Amino acid sequence: MYVPLRGLCASIARFLKADRREYAFRIVRIPKNPETNGYRRLHPDLIAPEDLRHTNRTQLLRVYEALGDSKVRVNVDNDYVESLLNHTVSLKLSLLPEDYALVFKIVRRLSKLPPGCIAELNEGIRRLSSNFNHKQIAIIIRSYATLSSRSITTITELLKNFNKNIDEAEVWHLRELVSALATLRIQPTGVVETLYKNTVSIIQKHLKSMHADDIGVFLNSFSRQRINHDEILHFVDIHARRLIHEASYRNVALITNAFARAEKYSPQLMKAVTDRLHKEMHSFLSRQSEYESSILVNQPSVKDIRDGSTTANLVDASGDCEAPSLVEWISPAEKATVSIGHLEASSGPSLNIIDVAMIFNALTKLENNCETLLNTYIPWLNHHVNTDTPTLSLVLIAHSYSHSGVRNSGLFNRVAHVIIRRVNSLNCQQLGLIALSFARTGQNIPVLFLRIADEIIYRGTVALKFKRYHFDFQSLEHLMQAFSRIGFKDQRLYSVLTTLMRHRLRIPDGDELHGDMIASMLASMTHHKVDGFVPLITDAIVRSKDSTAYSTPALCKVVSAFSRLNVRHSKILDFMLKETKDRVNEFQIPVLVNTLKSLAKLRCYNLTLLRESLKRCSLHLAHLSTHDIANLLSALNDYSFRNVSFLQKLILCIKYRMAEFNRNQLHIVFTRLAMLRTSDADLTQRLMEKQHEFNEVQLADIATGYLYVLVHFDYLQRAIKTHPPSQDMEFGRYQQTSEKMAESVIDRSTAVYSSTIEGSRSSDNYINSQAGDDHRCNEGMISSHCPKFNLIPYGFNDNILDAMLSHLGTKLDVATIFKVQTIHFYLEHVRTDIYKRLSKKALDVLRKCSSVNFPLAEYMITSSSVHRELSHFLNLMGVLHRNEVQFGPYLIDIVPETSSNKRVAIEYDGPTHFYAETIMRTAKSILKHEILENTGWQVIHVPYQEWAQLGELSNCFLKPFLVSSKQKIIYLNNIRTQYEGSHTTASPQSVLGFQKRTYSSALDRKRRHLRRINEEILQQHMAMPAEELDGCDEIREGNPPSTTDNIVDEICNKLMKGDGNPDKRVDLYVVGAIRDIDAEESEQDVTPECGFTYKKPE
Repeated sequence: MYVPLRGLCASIARFLKADRREYAFRIVRIPKNPETNGYRRLHPDLIAPEDLRHTNRTQLLRVYEALGDSKVRVNVDNDYVESLLNHTVSLKLSLLPEDYALVFKIVRRLSKLPPGCIAELNEGIRRLSSNFNHKQIAIIIRSYATLSSRSITTITELLKNFNKNIDEAEVWHLRELVSALATLRIQPTGVVETLYKNTVSIIQKHLKSMHADDIGVFLNSFSRQRINHDEILHFVDIHARRLIHEASYRNVALITNAFARAEKYSPQLMKAVTDRLHKEMHSFLSRQSEYESSILVNQPSVKDIRDGSTTANLVDASGDCEAPSLVEWISPAEKATVSIGHLEASSGPSLNIIDVAMIFNALTKLENNCETLLNTYIPWLNHHVNTDTPTLSLVLIAHSYSHSGVRNSGLFNRVAHVIIRRVNSLNCQQLGLIALSFARTGQNIPVLFLRIADEIIYRGTVALKFKRYHFDFQSLEHLMQAFSRIGFKDQRLYSVLTTLMRHRLRIPDGDELHGDMIASMLASMTHHKVDGFVPLITDAIVRSKDSTAYSTPALCKVVSAFSRLNVRHSKILDFMLKETKDRVNEFQIPVLVNTLKSLAKLRCYNLTLLRESLKRCSLHLAHLSTHDIANLLSALNDYSFRNVSFLQKLILCIKYRMAEFNRNQLHIVFTRLAMLRTSDADLTQRLMEKQHEFNEVQLADIATGYLYVLVHFDYLQRAIKTHPPSQDMEFGRYQQTSEKMAESVIDRSTAVYSSTIEGSRSSDNYINSQAGDDHRCNEGMISSHCPKFNLIPYGFNDNILDAMLSHLGTKLDVATIFKVQTIHFYLEHVRTDIYKRLSKKALDVLRKCSSVNFPLAEYMITSSSVHRELSHFLNLMGVLHRNEVQFGPYLIDIVPETSSNKRVAIEYDGPTHFYAETIMRTAKSILKHEILENTGWQVIHVPYQEWAQLGELSNCFLKPFLVSSKQKIIYLNNIRTQYEGSHTTASPQSVLGFQKRTYSSALDRKRRHLRRINEEILQQHMAMPAEELDGCDEIREGNPPSTTDNIVDEICNKLMKGDGNPDKRVDLYVVGAIRDIDAEESEQDVTPECGFTYKKPE
């Protein structure tokens, strides 16, 4: 059949069309670069990396807008970001101010930016700096803070433009600027300072309409830059309740921290913050209880599981046994920690650990009573402290808990477990805070402190050249204090800390070393004697003396450390003494007492300071602790300051609180009162009760103190016998005074405590106070006294000597042996009645100690300068003598050789032999005199007051030198006549062996040299014409030579001629001349026996 061609073609087309629909496949075009389609799929505006370099400004900005989506940014790799920024830098000349703002807004959200791109973009910003508006400037500077880009020039140019029309800026513009500048630590000078001042004045108008979060950001920025913002703080203080309620926890922390930095305490703010935290914890605990209730439904108890009574219930039909829940096996206190994660997963995190750490740190800095709050949050913190916790949060938590005194071993162990792994990443300030926090709470974790010590040694030796390892003074002070508190013994650490401190002092523009730091460092390093530390710290004190203020506790610490280290820096001690004297009324009583004790050990005496201090202590006697009383008595004893009225009041307080004293304090109180020639019978009874608790040193001190009591009563008995009428009047007056003091100081009723102090007063106005109404001193006993005074009627018991001596062991130190030898000498030669009543054990101790021979010169201080001066003048006079002669436990200053069979002791009595501001001898001086006198010595005293009146040696003026020498020679010649004219001889029973201490060969040469110089001066003076002598001392011009001068000149002539032992007739004549100097005599007297004449001056 014929088919037309047109119809055939149509049929074929229909067939092919139908066949294509059934069997044909769609053809897809595959691009050359597969990534192009990927970027397009992320966002239509994204451009492939190879096409970025061909984009124009509009396309480039579309890419940045696309990157504003966080999902897009996450899927873009670093290579794409680098290509984008490089192309942006190439187009910087075509970018407008709003383009830069958009670019920086996106760039600050990207990570791992290529180096140098921000600096290239800053050039374009500086070129257009005057064309940016407030919003754009705020965005760019905020981006700088996020990127940590600190381009000072660019920021300054932008702020100049911003300050022109700052009144038109919105609040959030100002907020972004000040917070960014605070983050970048831009110094508030120039345009930055202008910005801050304008901001403070502008935001005050908008405070009522501002949100609490914005106020928190402003407060944090101002406090970090130290900008005055008192008006804003005052507004927050007034509206604290509303602001804390609506602010987020981060801004609550910022607001609280701002108040802590400004050191402004706000009760309203503290209450609002603690209430909100308590409310949050209450809701947390309620959610916790609901969670525990839901998780414990249908769970068997632990007891049932352990007993097996419910085992059948745990097995289902299939035979599988269920495991008991973990909650059933933990304690109730740990349940909160286990369930916190589940609670937060359900309700979402509402409180961050860094916020809690900042709030706690601010509350403790403001010294708010927040111990309850801190204890409440311990379970919450135990859960949140883990390996992911920021280091700053751990440091602040440890610091706040230690500063508040809240000690929780579980929390600190958890913090230490995390910190140990990060010690090498801690900065210097964090190292110091962590170490001090753990040491202050007594959490001595050896592994932690060893890691910190190793890190400090590394940074102070190998890594000392790195700037980021430089310690400031505050960190060094924290570390010294921390390791000293825990008793760390590694001497290398303290040497490295000293090296670090020396390195810090060499920095010219470093931080200042204020007084509290110096005091803390000294107190910490006192127990560790490091070479070079004392000169270093004393030099630092001298350099900062004029620019540093010391608080009263700091003064106490510095002086106490100096006394322990035995540092006698005259300039520093004078400064500390002056500061203490001027600020006596500012001291707390315990701090004042400790300062006085340390100053007394350093021999820093000031009468005004002592009087003012005793006045203050007298007003607070009833509030003194037993430790303060013991320290106060130690200070008075070291000063040898004996204030009778104050001691009476103090004894009343001691008697009333006798049961509160421990054994060490009892030992100090009794011995110091005895050395101040004061005593109390109740103390001896209390000592007898605790006799088994004392060590050997304390036992010897107590026994020696009782000797002082015996010596004082013997001395007082002689004074009473000499002046009996005045004693009766003083005794009656003293009874009335005692009753008044008992009422005013103790302020207790007589029903509770009733006692009077009995005693008597000697002619030197001393009142000896005693206790008990049953032992009253009557006139009959006083009038019929014997040389060996009996103390039993006064409540004392001589058995205390036997008790103390019997408990002495066999291993005694040198000082204790000397004290026991003194006791033996006194009892054997002075108080034989007590010596005969001693037990056999006590006698054995005395005899064994006395059999020990020591060269005292090796253990005692060498001779004083005045003693050597006395010896020098005796040599000039030709008196043969020995110096520092040992007699038992004593060293006799000078023992001259005499023709007769007698022993003479010449004792120079310096200021330590007398109580301060008096001429009354101390108990030690009287005891030595009694022992020497009763063992056959003729004791001649040379008081320092009399010797000082004779003049001082001076090389500046010849005449004062000569007059002083002449007067001293006459004085010593009178002493020689005194012991040579007496006829007392030593008793045979008291002849004891003694050894002498001669001067060394160097001292002998020095004595001969001084003698030769004095002889030359005397010869020059006698050969010098009168005209030349007139110019030596104009004040003495015209005074003719006195009779004494003529006599001394003749003595000196005979000495210089070699007659070392002048004729006795000359000595007698000299004595007669000295005695008759003021008598009326003739114009010229001739003494044929001597062969020389003298003429009385007109």
